[in-house]
Amino acid sequence: MDNIFNLEEAGRKLGGISVWTLRAWLKQGRLKRTKVGGRTMLAERELERFLREDQNRSRSKKLTEQRREPSAKAQVPTVQR
Repeated sequence: MDNIFNLEEAGRKLGGISVWTLRAWLKQGRLKRTKVGGRTMLAERELERFLREDQNRSRSKKLTEQRREPSAKAQVPTVQR
């Protein structure tokens, strides 16, 4: 059986993320809730999935930014005579 955490515990597991941020991510669909007796909880496997996807998203963003940076050659002004 998977461990489940309340939002405060999940926030600590994710490195100090606030409950308000977690609620926003739930609303945006970035995280999937588990309801237990009317309480919103997060399953450990959901936290692991989120972290994996977040790492992949970060890698993709870095690659995109690197492609957008102009090369050093393009930054050197040319002198016309």
